[in-house]
Amino acid sequence: MAISFTGGIATVTGMGTTTKVIGGVSETISGSTSTATIVDGNPDAMGIEIKSPMERFTIAQALKL
Repeated sequence: MAISFTGGIATVTGMGTTTKVIGGVSETISGSTSTATIVDGNPDAMGIEIKSPMERFTIAQALKL
């Protein structure tokens, strides 16, 4: 895991295992990367992105707080 701060932006990155479930069938995928970004602004914001190895799928979500 790595944490960095630049100005009003904090980023946390790491690797782990993701479990993907489709139609009741689960698949465990090792080596997934995740990045969370937090912005101290007006409005504040937060985002998270999870990528599987070889980028078979990406999950991304952004929120304004």
